[in-house]
Amino acid sequence: MSFILFDTETTGNTESDRICQIAIGILGTESTKYICEYCKPEVSISFHAMAVHGITPEKIADKLSFSTLYSAQILKSMNSQNNVIIAHNATFDIDMLKKEGIEWVGGVIDTLRCAKHLLPDEESYALQYLRYSLGIYKEEGCEEEKDLKARFETFSAHDALFDIYILKKLFKKLFVLAGSSQKMIELTNKPVELKKIRFGKYKDKSFDEIAKSDIGYLRWLVQNSDDEDIKYTVSMFL
Repeated sequence: MSFILFDTETTGNTESDRICQIAIGILGTESTKYICEYCKPEVSISFHAMAVHGITPEKIADKLSFSTLYSAQILKSMNSQNNVIIAHNATFDIDMLKKEGIEWVGGVIDTLRCAKHLLPDEESYALQYLRYSLGIYKEEGCEEEKDLKARFETFSAHDALFDIYILKKLFKKLFVLAGSSQKMIELTNKPVELKKIRFGKYKDKSFDEIAKSDIGYLRWLVQNSDDEDIKYTVSMFL
């Protein structure tokens, strides 16, 4: 069984958007093989996306299509039930991969979902937030990081390569809490019972408090949310 760190940067987050950068890291017993590449999609990069990852049309003007990438060929060759993709908010990246013609059939570990299960009191589960709240940033500056900076043209927050570098460290911390990779796969496929709502007029209120004061809001929420964890949590009160 092989474990593959995986992240993409995209032209946006709508149904029509596509990948413009991909990074993968194949975990080994002693080292990780990193691959990071840009590609030129048929869809223009939105300004909102540029503001996040800094990839401009000029940066990818001379790049080839996703299907020609070495990383794409690696993923195709490793696309089997024996292998596991590790990603933060994995559904998004795997859906993007599917648009490029690769429908992943192997296992999935979503560190976002696992973190929600294993670290229920965190205020945020964004990768960069966890980088600081879990002290991952204190481990930076090692030889591996220096090597990546020397080999690749970009290496900063919201760059796909930097994100899988942080993702590897997050995965290792969550692995200790979960006890096994199999448990992390199980947590990935299990909805999270949320403690608090993180948005809207009841931001930071517990679902229990809202259920006692405004059950109608929970009925509205479950009808209008696409978030599986919110639907799962609210269903317990209705």
